[in-house]
Amino acid sequence: MKIKEKIALLLAVSFITVLGSAQAGLLEYTPYGSPASAYSAVGLALNIKGVALPGQGLLVNPALMTETEGLEAQLAAGINWRREYRSIEAFDTYANSVGLLTMSINDQTDYNLHGAQASYSFRRWGLPRTALGFGISREYDFSYRLKTEERDAFYYVTRIYQQNEEGAIYGYSGALAVKPFSFLSAGLGLTRLSGDPKIAITEDYADPTYPDVKIDYRFNYKGYRYSAGAFGQITPRLNLGISWKSSARMEGPFSYSYNDTTINDQQKVGLPSSYTIGVNYRPSNEFPATVSLEYEYSPWQNLTDNLFSYDDLLSPVSRYSFGISHRMKNNRPLYFGVSFTNSYLSSSIGLARAGFGTEISLPWVNAGISAGMGRRTFNYGQAFGTSSRTTVSETMADLMLTISLKK
Repeated sequence: MKIKEKIALLLAVSFITVLGSAQAGLLEYTPYGSPASAYSAVGLALNIKGVALPGQGLLVNPALMTETEGLEAQLAAGINWRREYRSIEAFDTYANSVGLLTMSINDQTDYNLHGAQASYSFRRWGLPRTALGFGISREYDFSYRLKTEERDAFYYVTRIYQQNEEGAIYGYSGALAVKPFSFLSAGLGLTRLSGDPKIAITEDYADPTYPDVKIDYRFNYKGYRYSAGAFGQITPRLNLGISWKSSARMEGPFSYSYNDTTINDQQKVGLPSSYTIGVNYRPSNEFPATVSLEYEYSPWQNLTDNLFSYDDLLSPVSRYSFGISHRMKNNRPLYFGVSFTNSYLSSSIGLARAGFGTEISLPWVNAGISAGMGRRTFNYGQAFGTSSRTTVSETMADLMLTISLKK
């Protein structure tokens, strides 16, 4: 067997072992990260990207930059909490169920900068309104921690498994938008992607006859992605937005270590594109509310990786979102939204989320505050096509603060 074939075989076996014995959060954390779901507090509250919502900026839809005049800037940061609960149904000697046996409970809290963006819209020399902008965003998050313990009949620990992931892929975006007609805007953007996430896995055995295991994955991604968008005011009460982000073509050195053995290779990854369409409608009635509908599609089955193959394993992802915005008598907005998304590992595993939020007017700036919650439960065997009876329940909560310049 040639050296390259040995390397490929070792990588494949070790990677399958990681996925089969330790994977949690599905493939949304390993090895490509969890894609950003919102870039602002309003987006988190409404559970939308906001492609048809003026004020959301170039990170969502570059065409939105021309919907405001002059300088527009915002900064979004948040706290993310995750809990994973693993259990298995236990039976007595007569095959009667006696309840659920807890295998592990893992909590983690992370503080992240979700995005910062600024744009300037102007009209000169009789030309259509034009806007230029720049933004930084946390596009794929790799923060994940797992710890499981195996015990014998006397409750002594026989094995401890730990998986720690950290890092992110950040996007540095520039965009240009024009408004050729009073009812239509269009924009183009270019994003430079880079990040160096890493995964550390350890298996410690109480029995000295079993060797301990230490596995490290280190990635160094660099690449580009294009974006385009359009925004149209169909009627004074109906807005339509469309956004497209191309496949992210990234490459860089990859390092894999198994105990004292290290392998280095060059990795090329093609993360899938995304298509988003949104509608905002303000009904003609006394209740000053706006309804937001949005659909996002990502063909994850088109993912490519020269080191790992996922033929016929990944599913396209669809995200359905519904939100309502309402202004109180004091002009303070209230936001509420729900969404449903399937996993790209299995179309039958879904994540339901709900969010709410508001905005507070401060000197010079507006502060958007929102909170979101989500939950899903799935069978491990269902997710990975195995006979495992383990049930995984994931609960998540997010808080986000967005500071934007007051117009």
